[in-house]
Amino acid sequence: MPERFDVNYIGADGQEHRTVMIHRTVLGSMERFLGSLLEHYGGAFPVWLSPVQAAIIPLPTDTSSMPAR
Repeated sequence: MPERFDVNYIGADGQEHRTVMIHRTVLGSMERFLGSLLEHYGGAFPVWLSPVQAAIIPLPTDTSSMPAR
């Protein structure tokens, strides 16, 4: 990448040196993708993307006496 953009610096020795670039495309693109999904859905993901797609809550058969206790 530094070669394509001709990125150089002048070192302590007064000579021109090629810059070293560390490029982390995979993580950066995943972070941007997840960030845009969160922003678009406002945290309420659709069913196909939701980490918890369904929850089963067991109820006892006699629930009418529960508030009396």
